[in-house]
Parts: sequence; C-alpha cells; structure tokens
Amino acid sequence: MNSEVFQRFFQLDSYVKLIKEERTMYDISLKRKWDAEAVRMYQEGLEKQLEEAIREAKKAEKEAKRVSITAKVEGIAEGEYKKAIETALRLKRWVYL
Repeated sequence: MNSEVFQRFFQLDSYVKLIKEERTMYDISLKRKWDAEAVRMYQEGLEKQLEEAIREAKKAEKEAKRVSITAKVEGIAEGEYKKAIETALRLKRWVYL
C-alpha cells in the first residue's frame, strides 16, 4: 500500500471526489506550480549559459593578451633587426667613403 502506484491512485481518487470548482482551483494551482518550476529551470539554464559565456570571454581575453605580447615581442625584434641593418649599411657607406 505504500508503493508509488497506490499513492498515485489515492491522489487521483481524491481529485475525482472534488467538486468542479475545487478541481478548477486545484488545476490552476497545479499549473502555477508547474509554471514557477519552468521559470526557475529556465533561469538556471540562463545562469549556466551566462557563466559559460563569461568563462569563454575570459579565455579569449587571456589569448588576446598572449597574442598581443607575442606580437609586441616580434615587433621589437623586427625593429632591432632593422636598426642593426641600418647601422651596418651606414658603417658600410662610411668605410667606402
């Protein structure tokens, strides 16, 4: 008698015994409960999506910083290389004068 099947049967029996007005009120109450649960689940889903988006944004920001630092280092190295070439060309011209 304690199984879920019997419990559900007794609930249905209680529902059937309600008068039409009580049934309507019960149905409205049950619908509101389901709606509130659906809204809560939707909000949880949105919160999870927001958290994931924040994690992705932070990850992208770190990658952008890494790329930016790498680009700066490469730019500095290229600038130093060009400066060395210019210096060598000036010295070469000076020697041949």
